Amino acid sequence: MKKFALLFLLLVPALGAFAEDIASPIANDSSAYVIENPNYKTCYSDRYGQPLWSFYKLNSSMIVSGTITEEYKLDNRVKNNKITPKEMASSPFEKVQLFPATHAGSNPTVQKSTFLTTNVVLMSKQLADTTWTRITKDIEDISRNSGNVYVISGPVFDKETAKIKYMLGNKCAIPAFFYRIVLYYEGGSPVYKCWKFTNRIPSDYERTCDLDTYRYNLYQLEAETGIDFFDSAVDNAFRKDKMKYLEKHIK
Repeated sequence: MKKFALLFLLLVPALGAFAEDIASPIANDSSAYVIENPNYKTCYSDRYGQPLWSFYKLNSSMIVSGTITEEYKLDNRVKNNKITPKEMASSPFEKVQLFPATHAGSNPTVQKSTFLTTNVVLMSKQLADTTWTRITKDIEDISRNSGNVYVISGPVFDKETAKIKYMLGNKCAIPAFFYRIVLYYEGGSPVYKCWKFTNRIPSDYERTCDLDTYRYNLYQLEAETGIDFFDSAVDNAFRKDKMKYLEKHIK
């Protein structure tokens, strides 16, 4: 696990600069690099042409309702595989923000930053409208009840390179799954929820089933994605879940 680094919470400037109380995830991908924005971070992979994770801190004051005008823009910080909004629009998949504009508060600059291409994954529209949206609402409810929460979201690609499907001129990989993680505190102790779900049109049952159906072991997800989600200080609190994973995979 990566070295724990606790950053003291600073007063938030006018643009709501990203205040990080726990360390960002680390991805084991040589083509990936972290891109920092006012209220969130993403880790973009040139290999897959999409972000591997988005990480942000949410509190209920940042949750806004209503329609926010979509205006996607190319993030010029991308080193390779510069997929344009026009190319994304030509795909049969829905553009989904890992850091939603509805979690960006009322500041126009922060809202606009959510429409950068490095904050977008391509997802089945029906999945975006059902499972993804329902989990978003669950995360918002947790924030309203628990105060500050930390949200990590991203795609999961097929582990076998030969099975990874690409589109948009072979610049963008199609995710096989998606995951979402929310970390919050109860009685001073960290608690998390982790979900994983398939990137396809959900069945009638999947559209309305209990969200616990999608709950997933954090350490299984780390093995599948190559991402170290939490630093050691937080990770130690979840020793029981880690042991459950190890017991299944180590003989």
